[in-house]
Amino acid sequence: MQISYSQIEVYLKCPKRYYFSYVEKIKPKKSKEQIFGNAIHLALKFLHQPKPLPPTLSQVLDYFKEVWEEESEKVEWDCKEEKEAYFKEGVEILKEYYQKNHPKNFLVVALEKKLLAKLKESPHPEAKEHTLVGIVDRIDKLPEGMFEIIDYKTHRKMPSQNHLQHNLQLGIYALAFEQNWPAFKNLPLKLSLYFLKHSEKLSVYKTTHLIEKTKQKVLKVISLIEKKKFPPFVSEFCDYCSYRNICPMWKHLYEDLSSQEREIVDLVNEYLTLKKRQEEDLKKIKKLREEINRYCDQKGIERIFGDEGYLKREYQTRTSFDFSKVKELLEPLGLWNQVLEPSSRKLKEIWDLIPEKIQEKIEKEAKQEKVCKILRAVFKKVKKEKIISP
Repeated sequence: MQISYSQIEVYLKCPKRYYFSYVEKIKPKKSKEQIFGNAIHLALKFLHQPKPLPPTLSQVLDYFKEVWEEESEKVEWDCKEEKEAYFKEGVEILKEYYQKNHPKNFLVVALEKKLLAKLKESPHPEAKEHTLVGIVDRIDKLPEGMFEIIDYKTHRKMPSQNHLQHNLQLGIYALAFEQNWPAFKNLPLKLSLYFLKHSEKLSVYKTTHLIEKTKQKVLKVISLIEKKKFPPFVSEFCDYCSYRNICPMWKHLYEDLSSQEREIVDLVNEYLTLKKRQEEDLKKIKKLREEINRYCDQKGIERIFGDEGYLKREYQTRTSFDFSKVKELLEPLGLWNQVLEPSSRKLKEIWDLIPEKIQEKIEKEAKQEKVCKILRAVFKKVKKEKIISP
């Protein structure tokens, strides 16, 4: 199988989105941020293109304006002012970048370089082999002799340094670099993400751990794709998804319902009303249960009687998770954003995406078990029989 970093990233965010895009091959609409990012990337490629004389800032901005006029026609803007705001932000980004990164100060080896890496499922000679594809924004040779891979980012969110140590994209670049230039395999390799809106570059160095983690994660995703596992994930990324109108989690919202189909909406509304009432009743039941259990503990009894029946106590072991620890384990993998509501159910939905070693850590470090006292209601009147003394 041939797979790219962007495909893996899409699958990790939502397998159903991957299915629509790469299995059904339904071409998504480009977002404003994608158009903006592409224009900035093209301008930076122009800036660092090897030439006898590097371009001036004025030439870079002129080129960006030319690219922007073409790229910005590919999306619909809410208003003229919105389009102008994006353009102005791009100009400011390029001005600040040029000031801090004059092209004459860098020895650029490659721009927009396509790298391929072979990945075997096991060391066995006949094991299945996959091809991993990555396109690197820039590769520099540094004065001290090592190389640096740089990828530009135009979004506002910056990861923590700890997250960068586990970054899948950088891991794929490191793996591909080793295979494309084996002579430099033993040299230190600097891996950087340049966050253009912040004018900040975050870097880590290639490690064996990063390479191995990358292989495991990529093979895990490939395995799930080959098994045709494409469940939909509801997350913050849904707000920017082009497939909402055909996604099973959203498409009903976009359907034009017939008068007959409108009846189901009435049923949904009735269900929600009853569910809300049920939740209010459950809160009352919880308080009553606490009081009844407290009384039973004080009296040392396991059944307690009322006029219409009785309650008997049963004991169940329930499993839950310490989600502060789960977050520590999933955030570096980029999977925590899919657990928007910390619950065992949400964790179960993404369980197949979690590497086995992390699954084991969650089971060992975050799993909690507690014994719960369950009150089982029996609706049967019980007569108080006369006790015959022995």
